[in-house]
Amino acid sequence: MFTFKKIAKSADSLWVKITLPIVTSVILFLGVVVFVQLPETYNALLNKRKEALRDATDIAWNTLNFYNEKQLNGEISKQEAQEYAIKSISQIRFGASGKDYFWIMDYHPNMIMHPYIPELNGRDMRDHQDAKGKKFFIDMISETKKTGSAYIPYYWQWQDDKNKIYAKISYVKRFKPWKWIIGTGAYINDIDEDAIQQTQKMFLATLGVLSIISILSFLSIKRSVQASAIISKNEATLREIFQQSKELMIILDLNGSILQANKAVLDMSQFSNHQILNCKLEDVFPDIDLESTEAIKKAVNNASTGSSSSFDMKLIAGNKKSTYLKVTITPINDDEGKPIFIFANGINLTDINIAFEQLEELNANLEARVAERTNELELSLENLQNTQDQLVQSEKMAALGGLVAGVAHEINTPLGLGVTNATFLQEQAAKIKTAYEEGKFTKGEFEVFLDNCEEATRSMLVNLRRGADIIRSFKQVAVDQTNESLRTITLSEYLDEVMLSLKPSYKNSGHIVKTECPEDIIITTYPGLLMQIISNLTMNSLIHAFSDIDSGHITIKVSKENEKIKLVYSDDGVGLTQEQQAKIYDPFFTSKQAAGGTGLGMHIVYNIVTQKLCGSIHLESSPGQGVCFTITIPEHNDNAVCNSATA
Repeated sequence: MFTFKKIAKSADSLWVKITLPIVTSVILFLGVVVFVQLPETYNALLNKRKEALRDATDIAWNTLNFYNEKQLNGEISKQEAQEYAIKSISQIRFGASGKDYFWIMDYHPNMIMHPYIPELNGRDMRDHQDAKGKKFFIDMISETKKTGSAYIPYYWQWQDDKNKIYAKISYVKRFKPWKWIIGTGAYINDIDEDAIQQTQKMFLATLGVLSIISILSFLSIKRSVQASAIISKNEATLREIFQQSKELMIILDLNGSILQANKAVLDMSQFSNHQILNCKLEDVFPDIDLESTEAIKKAVNNASTGSSSSFDMKLIAGNKKSTYLKVTITPINDDEGKPIFIFANGINLTDINIAFEQLEELNANLEARVAERTNELELSLENLQNTQDQLVQSEKMAALGGLVAGVAHEINTPLGLGVTNATFLQEQAAKIKTAYEEGKFTKGEFEVFLDNCEEATRSMLVNLRRGADIIRSFKQVAVDQTNESLRTITLSEYLDEVMLSLKPSYKNSGHIVKTECPEDIIITTYPGLLMQIISNLTMNSLIHAFSDIDSGHITIKVSKENEKIKLVYSDDGVGLTQEQQAKIYDPFFTSKQAAGGTGLGMHIVYNIVTQKLCGSIHLESSPGQGVCFTITIPEHNDNAVCNSATA
């Protein structure tokens, strides 16, 4: 009999048949999700983050290695390499927020660089603890000591916010050449949050779990396909780079047999890709000497044990040009740092070597050309020196000629007065004689004649003595100027003689020359050269300094300090600019070129003071303030070679 109870029971049975598998599936699914899928998802996310940390750290590690290689190649010092590396790595930021960073410590451990907490730099981190009391820096030292790198969990501040502490995991890797450890980290609190959110969603979405699994499976498959495609693309890119590189690239097994070689190797060796497989590296290049063969074998053996080697190799191919290679053989290690393959890289340095040889040849030719030009310049310099000496001598003779003209003009007056008085006496004597012969000669006339004779002879004597003084001064000065002889003089008397000989140059000009010299200064020197100095300075003032001045003043002051004679020459003329002062002693420099100046006057003065009189000369001047030359010479010149020093 059919009853509702049976129907109900049947319905219950149907519900059970339908519900039980669903519930069981859901429970099993949730169990799989909670106890299998979620942990695996968590671990997958964590591993993915670990891989990202490792890849990022490898990039920073390669930066260290780049600067280390520059140091090993001698391009920079170790300290510079480390400073460049620290500066480069400290500026790197990455991650979604652009705030992830790298830090560096040594094996002690001492913190070398932390970009967000600079106060840690240089600090001993052995006792540093995280928020849970863990000394994780010690763990970093011990764990990396085993394999060279490690993942270390700990708690740390949130990026650049010191007030937030989160769980974090870091990947650290040793850089053995400098005994450094470089690392970076990632916070894993978001992974926990993702796992919790997924669990909550699983419980709330039990009815749609199968569809979610399908969707997730589809997405997972899609991502896997995409990842596989990316990997394949990257692999193809790397393979293309490997094949198209102009550098020689070869991958060998640990026994030295070739597993793969790029196109550059095949082109140079003239092997096919099939022929070159399993060949030894030294067999690929038969045109090498025994030394290079042994170097290859040794480098391959070193690489199989974990060491890198570099050496130069020369290939000689018959009548063709030689090929020069820089060969580097290095191991390719697995994650544990054990060599699994060997990578050989060859850089063609032929063009560089040829350029170097050409440069050496050019240098040799350049040296010969420089020697030839040097000889030519020495001859030119000798000719120039001779010409300059001739010009200096001409300058001296011109000065002497001017002196002669001035003295001739100066002596003309006393001689003229003497002639006038002699003529007057002759006329008076003739008158007396006539009067005497005619008998008209009187006592008064005779007394007048005697008075006239006395006055005329006195005037003649005064003027003739004056002329004699001028001639004597000129004679001494002229002899001194033409004959550079060493003698002892009373300086004040000699200055008077010099100024007397120069007086015709300025006596009618309105300019005043004043000398101040103690009478007891006696020096042993070259008087003619001293006269040349004073003459050149005086003429410079008259011609240049007083060109637009009607009444200028020249002062020459002499004093004695210890065993040195100090002569200060000054005028109140137009002065000199800084540019003119810088060139004042240069030969042929003159501001009066149009007036016929040779530009040798001050050059001669400088050479006489420093090279002949063994003294020094110093100039002070400014526009509108005149000039002041301070000349210091020894009291007694011993005729020795001057050490010359110019103040």
